[in-house]
Amino acid sequence: MGQVLRARYGEYLNSTYSIEEIYVQSSDRDRTIQTALSALAGLFPTNEGLSPDLNWLPIPVFTIPEELDNVCYI
Repeated sequence: MGQVLRARYGEYLNSTYSIEEIYVQSSDRDRTIQTALSALAGLFPTNEGLSPDLNWLPIPVFTIPEELDNVCYI
């Protein structure tokens, strides 16, 4: 999914993640957080990962408790 988003919207995005430009919010469910992290890994691949064999850089995904979430929780 992240690679598809990169192909479609890449001209509007930096090639690397920038905390000043990207804010990711997910509902507070494991499956939706995992989906967000997977999409971000495809959207912002990097050669500056945590190790030479890992082309991934952690990007924060923010959540709020379900009972307070008026945006993401369905």
